[in-house]
Amino acid sequence: MGVQSEESKRRSLILTTCLVIFFLVNEIIFRDIMFSSSLTFIENLQETCNSDGCFYEFMAKYVFSIAGDPAVIGPLFLIFLLADINKFFIVKFALYALTMVYILSILKALYGDPRPYWVDQKIIPYETYAEYGNPSGHALISMGLYAYLLIKWRNRQLDEN
Repeated sequence: MGVQSEESKRRSLILTTCLVIFFLVNEIIFRDIMFSSSLTFIENLQETCNSDGCFYEFMAKYVFSIAGDPAVIGPLFLIFLLADINKFFIVKFALYALTMVYILSILKALYGDPRPYWVDQKIIPYETYAEYGNPSGHALISMGLYAYLLIKWRNRQLDEN
């Protein structure tokens, strides 16, 4: 068990290709609109949240940011990796993570998008970064690594049945 059929692999490839095309077209069409809307959203969020903070600010500042923070997910994944008996998986996972960081660096250089606080002086950053803002490193790396672990867990579940 646990081996994908050729039909299942073909469907996965078609679905992945369609999703990539969808996101690329979406990015091309709505990129500038989304950036300007995000500036307005961030300004409004910071204006409406008082000094004690609010739920949305808390979620943006702590929950979403921490989910992709290398200082948090690095040790977490290290624990998962060291607990895994399959050492080949550790090597694959490390190569996967390094590939994601490499792709992220290339995409940031290609996009060259400024961070919101570079463009709008009204926006007060929680943390400042020197590299470009788009695509989000926290979002891309956390999504990719968590998805990889989910696939690994799902394959293990299939192998057990």
